[in-house]
This record gives sequence, structure tokens and C-alpha cells, in this order.
Amino acid sequence: MIFTRFIAVILTAVSTVACTPTSKIAADQGYAEVPVPEQFISEEYPRPDVWAKYPGGKENLDWHIRMNTKIPEQARKDGYEGRVLLSYEVDKEGQAGNPEVLMSPHPAITEMYQKIIFDMKTWQPAILNNEPVPQRYYIISSFKAGILPESSDN
Repeated sequence: MIFTRFIAVILTAVSTVACTPTSKIAADQGYAEVPVPEQFISEEYPRPDVWAKYPGGKENLDWHIRMNTKIPEQARKDGYEGRVLLSYEVDKEGQAGNPEVLMSPHPAITEMYQKIIFDMKTWQPAILNNEPVPQRYYIISSFKAGILPESSDN
């Protein structure tokens, strides 16, 4: 049997999206809070009274990340494995930006995630003491090389 090399993407931060029908996600456009895991609360980004809200909530945010994760051709050619850890800020106006790369197996993958961050819809910012405050969020993904039959759709 002839095999070809491919790259499999496992998005640990967006695992709930795999079982969610696209029509449900597209229909649910109300804003919903997206809390930050406890280990990411800091003095600079304290726990707000109200978390930042994304249109459709975490489910729609995860869908946006998953649907826009496309392995860059240069990363495929160079071959890569590893974890990606990026953080980004949702500012006082609800704009996602200020990405910070904490770990990445390839520059092209870093660029892909930065584009995903900048292409996010506008959030409703986090609120602390009745004032909008910036909040930092994280994208964590694992990339691993694998082998599939040549006839695979991947």
C-alpha cells in the first residue's frame, strides 16, 4: 500500500467544536462570556466582574479558530512538530490583538494564528468595577507529523 506524508492538527483548545453542527454555531450570534482558565489569571489581567464576550460564546470562538487553521505550505515542506502557545489581548474596545508568541514550531504557523486573531469579530470587553478592561486569552495547539493512505481525503 502506498502512503503519503501529511500533517495532522490537533487543537486542544478547540476540542468541543468537532461535534457541534455548523448551522447551530452560525445561528447563535448572541454574545456570551468566555472565561479564562484560573491558571492564566494574573495581577496584570485580574479576574473581571464580567468576562469578555464573543459573538456566539466560546463555541463560536473555537469554531472560528478551527475553521481558519490551515497548515501553511512552507511549514508542510519544512516539516514540523510541536506545540503552539500564543496569547492575545481583547482590549477595552473589544478588539483582539497584541499577539504574543510563547512557543511555535514554525514561523508560518505563527503567522497563521496571528491572522486568525486579527480576523476575530469584535468582542464585548471584560468589565471590572463597571469599567471595560483588557483581558488576555490563549491559543494552545499541538502539531504532529503522521502517515495516511494515499487515497485519504486529507
